[in-house]
Amino acid sequence: MYILITGAAGFVGQILAKRLLDDNSHKLLLADVIEPPIPKDAKFPDNAKTIKADLCVSPENVVDEQLEAAFLFHGIMSSGSETNFDLGMCVNFDATRNLLEVLRKKTPGIRVIYSSSQAVYGSPLPDVVDDSTKITPLSSYGAEKLMCEILITEFTRRNFINGFVLRFPTISVRPGKPTAAASSWLSGMVREPFNDLESVIPIEDKSFKSWLCSPRTLVSNLVHSLTIPSSLPLHKRQINMPGISTTINDMLSALSKIGGPSKLALVTLKNEPEFHPILYSWPQAFDISPALALGFSRDTSFEQAVADYKHSLLTEPLADNRALSILSSARAGKYGVVGACCYNTEGILATIGAAESKSSPAMILLFPWAMHYASTHLVRFAADACRSAKVPVTLHMDHAQDPAIIRQAADTGCFDSIMVDMSHHEKEENLRLTTELVEYCHARGVATEAEPGRIEGGEDGVQDTGDLEGLLTSREEARRFVDTGISWLAPSFGNVHGKYGPRGIRLDFELLEELGREVGEGVQLVLHGTDGFTEEIYGRCIRAGISKININGVMNKELARVQKELVGKMPLSRVIEESTTAMQKVVEGLMDQFGSTGKAG
Repeated sequence: MYILITGAAGFVGQILAKRLLDDNSHKLLLADVIEPPIPKDAKFPDNAKTIKADLCVSPENVVDEQLEAAFLFHGIMSSGSETNFDLGMCVNFDATRNLLEVLRKKTPGIRVIYSSSQAVYGSPLPDVVDDSTKITPLSSYGAEKLMCEILITEFTRRNFINGFVLRFPTISVRPGKPTAAASSWLSGMVREPFNDLESVIPIEDKSFKSWLCSPRTLVSNLVHSLTIPSSLPLHKRQINMPGISTTINDMLSALSKIGGPSKLALVTLKNEPEFHPILYSWPQAFDISPALALGFSRDTSFEQAVADYKHSLLTEPLADNRALSILSSARAGKYGVVGACCYNTEGILATIGAAESKSSPAMILLFPWAMHYASTHLVRFAADACRSAKVPVTLHMDHAQDPAIIRQAADTGCFDSIMVDMSHHEKEENLRLTTELVEYCHARGVATEAEPGRIEGGEDGVQDTGDLEGLLTSREEARRFVDTGISWLAPSFGNVHGKYGPRGIRLDFELLEELGREVGEGVQLVLHGTDGFTEEIYGRCIRAGISKININGVMNKELARVQKELVGKMPLSRVIEESTTAMQKVVEGLMDQFGSTGKAG
């Protein structure tokens, strides 16, 4: 779909652009009064064009006749509109009318999604606002939004456009700097303490409620708005978007729980009466049953919004991490990436040879044993080989079970990712250590993987956990580990390290699919314990959301087989070469099975 986003340089425009540009089926035209950036971590940035334009003067510059949809996010915020009436009217109302006039003439029938606000309502208000509640804005911003809503519905009634009005809750937690919005403090009270800055709440009543929505839920609902049916009455296109009613006390509790009690010392409650008329004019709860019936979603708690913000801070240093890019692309493309457990140069060269031969991404996996055995010599050889490869290949430390070796590995600058494997500890200690070590690794630009449950068994180079009870990963556990900031999750859903034994392979694919939905798009699922898997089993795992598939015995037994057959019968150098070739052929076959062949570009 070819989509215009106005106000594209702003926060909402950027997070929506990122989501849409992760899908190769979309093309975007990003417009703003400044040159809007293309999100640098988008998977398909070449699908976007940018344009600098003032909609008050030249709206025709942003309208292409091939456009299929438009998100209208341009505007000046609430307190800014109240301070400068003329500017608010120009940017919020005149620019919108100008653009709608161009759209109806050049792209008749285009789907238009207009971002409105709860500010269209004003006191007195019922306890729960519904579609029958009288609209009486008490601010210039609310009045300007209401006038634009009427324009959208009238243009829709006349079949000039196919318009929808989405009344946003307050979005929290927004990253970045404070804005001119009267609601800015609702993000600042979390954002600033997490950045070791002081924050002032302009109202001392901790029972004051706000209607909030997280950025993650907002962007999911915006994408969904591209597909909602056009069968809604033409003159009733306003939708009160889902949110949660949250008190200041609830928000402070979430800040303390997710960020630690010390964060509360950076928050001050101080009455600022000039803000109160606007604040007390806002609705505190909505009937969102019409929105839910249309398929929109809602947050479950404000704690999750705070956890999401903490996660975003932890992942900032990972913007250029190659391993994250490889697995994100794999998930989007619905294929798996080989994670080859290597013990020697033959395994490393075989995996890279296969990747180059098949034009496939790959990952080299070393266990901590490599550092115990050869200090950093084998590690540095592997890192150099990965970075010299003609296709994307990264270096991962698998099953690092000692905090000291994890810190040492992260400090080498060789690893793109590390599995922080504290699964041999009880659940709470596993979670505590994982949180601490994830922060350490991410600060150094190293992506992380964790194992919430216990995957039974053991393999060469890893502490044997066969004496521990195998625990399946629950949805709650998965969510708690995602909140630590991990990049990838290794779920336990019946898989076993090493050989499966008499019971055979018994995997709970329904659980795997549930875990994929629970962790969302920001965290990739990775697979351990694949000995004896068939192409059909691999395929089911990939379809359920697996992005990285660890392999060990299937490749390394070829080394042992060739050496057993050829040692003493030909020169050692020839034996090494033949061993490497045999291992490479196995990896090439798996790349074909996983669907990664040809995906290196």
